Amino acid sequence: MWKNARFYQERFGVTNFKESTDRIIAAARSAAFDTVIFLGHNGPVGLGDRPEDACGKDWDPIGGDYGDPDLAAAIAQTRRLGKVIPLVAFGHMHHRLRHVRQRLRTPVFLSIKGQFI
Repeated sequence: MWKNARFYQERFGVTNFKESTDRIIAAARSAAFDTVIFLGHNGPVGLGDRPEDACGKDWDPIGGDYGDPDLAAAIAQTRRLGKVIPLVAFGHMHHRLRHVRQRLRTPVFLSIKGQFI
């Protein structure tokens, strides 16, 4: 679901996930090198749907993947361009979970052969 449409339109000139994906890919494509690091506010969709997962939803209703589909699509398409992505770093998700205090959010997700989607 595309949220905060006015904010993204005013600040970045994008009105939907496809436009956002295209904008991210254009930046990656224009990079001077074939190694690209992604840095975002929120992580990509595909890192798990449990509340303790890297982008898991730990507020009501609990559970679900809160990752961004545009970032996930941009990562996949950037790889298809032949770029190497050794790191995707993001924040947004709090380390301490809201629904349980005995455990912390999983802070790192290591992909196998670069595949997480």
